[in-house]
Amino acid sequence: MDKFARNLDWNLLYTFMVIVQEEGIVTAADRLYVTQPAVSLALKRLEETVGVRLIERGSGKLVMTSAGEALYPEACKVYASISRLPIAFEQAPKSVSGKITISTISKVVSDDFDAVLSEFFKNYPKIELSILVMTAAEIIRGVELGRVTLGVCGGIIPDMLTKQWLLRENFGLPNLAYFSRMAFVSEARERTAFGGFIASLKIKTPNQEERVRNLSGGNQQKVVLAKWLQHNCEVVIFDEPTRGIDVGTKYEIYLLMNELAAQGKAIIMISSELPEILGMADRVLVMRAGRIAGEITDVKRTTQEEIMEMAVK
Repeated sequence: MDKFARNLDWNLLYTFMVIVQEEGIVTAADRLYVTQPAVSLALKRLEETVGVRLIERGSGKLVMTSAGEALYPEACKVYASISRLPIAFEQAPKSVSGKITISTISKVVSDDFDAVLSEFFKNYPKIELSILVMTAAEIIRGVELGRVTLGVCGGIIPDMLTKQWLLRENFGLPNLAYFSRMAFVSEARERTAFGGFIASLKIKTPNQEERVRNLSGGNQQKVVLAKWLQHNCEVVIFDEPTRGIDVGTKYEIYLLMNELAAQGKAIIMISSELPEILGMADRVLVMRAGRIAGEITDVKRTTQEEIMEMAVK
């Protein structure tokens, strides 16, 4: 086992992962910026290292063998772990200098705000602070022109200052505790963590700044999964996880659920898709009118008709 781990080349494993994601050697070569023969050779070397065939060639389409299907999710996990390494390597904050301008209306009193500022300047003593008292209109104008770093005011905020949540921010919002110190978010940590999920969940997006609404339904679903999987919860609830998505994405979500279960996570899946329930669940609770109408422990011997009978009787 130790010899196998030493001989396994990560670059070959990564090439295999890309071949599967791109569904072909030619497109994988384009993504990796190498020649097609180089990709084919890398796949052959990996198969020689592991001692089994991973992908069946021919018939115009590559098909994973059972060994390939077993290896692919593991390769994705390795890639995700490597992608998150910069977070673990993060060093102590470097010396930061500069100037922050805070504009506020008069008579603003906040112990929490004072505590945040006190802690911030304790950690970053070289930052110069300027606090100006202005009217709400002047503060808004200063933010619009970039003259003010932070404004504290009331009133109506112009539409041009309203945030449009981007893909990475949608991921980071429920995970601020992981990516922030005091009131400041580490974009680098957020970007690195999300990059790992883009790879492991195969989220198709041109970049991390893309708007979520521009993604397909399946990829939007994956973004939702990513932002909650970052919490590393012991119990994960999937509520209609495959509704409105294509067959390929359904299969990927099923693989993810099986992977989480293998890690010891408890999975609660709420679904109205009976084939999905029978294929994924170890135990089924049938609900009717907000109450448990029946319980099935031997799912393998159960039929859709039995479940429907419990639901409607």
